[in-house]
Amino acid sequence: MKVICFEKVEEENGYLSVWYPCSFFIDGYKFWCVEQYLQYRKALMFNDNYRADKLLNAVDRKEIMQYSKGVVNYVDKVWNARRHINLYKANYAKFSQNNDLKNLLLATEDIVLVKCGKTDKVWGSGLNYGDTRLYNLSRWDGLNLHGFTLMEVRDTLKKEV
Repeated sequence: MKVICFEKVEEENGYLSVWYPCSFFIDGYKFWCVEQYLQYRKALMFNDNYRADKLLNAVDRKEIMQYSKGVVNYVDKVWNARRHINLYKANYAKFSQNNDLKNLLLATEDIVLVKCGKTDKVWGSGLNYGDTRLYNLSRWDGLNLHGFTLMEVRDTLKKEV
């Protein structure tokens, strides 16, 4: 199995990261990274309008991290049921509205996209770069939701070309 690994913005394939800085619009609002949109949607989902407003106007990673903590009335089960659609929507906007990024994503063809990082077992594979288990999906420690969602976005973009 061929894989393309990504984790941090400053590393190889960093453009796949939720923190990669690029402008895109959803529902008339401008976002500068996928993570900003995810945290904004999470705050809105739980009617935490104070944090949603702060997140919408956040200008850097530090602010997003600060305002995403402690969303009022947050319930894991509720967010978990909607996290995928929110991640898809944000990544679709990111890649469909930025042609250079879209071309990079489409150039990955049908290769499996894997978010690396040993501690990330939900959005990522739960494995670090270089781990030989990356090449065997059944041996991953994580769900790789981010990687699989990016592949869904890639498939959608292919159909639109």
